Amino acid sequence: MHQPWLRSTGPRTPAGKAQAVANGKVRQKGPVSVRELRAELAEVRSLVKSMRDLRLESDLVSNHYSQDDD
Repeated sequence: MHQPWLRSTGPRTPAGKAQAVANGKVRQKGPVSVRELRAELAEVRSLVKSMRDLRLESDLVSNHYSQDDD
């Protein structure tokens, strides 16, 4: 049985890769794909977590110094 897709390597040239990207965006709803949106949301979540952690650390340090004043 002939199954050439089993040995397919996908597009190799820049033009072929660009065509593959364009093929994937044909059915996309809106300017950004779901995968791109998830990646952006992950970045935002990471930033919010970093900000939260820094704020907690800052609160701990300020509480420590305010207890020393007593």
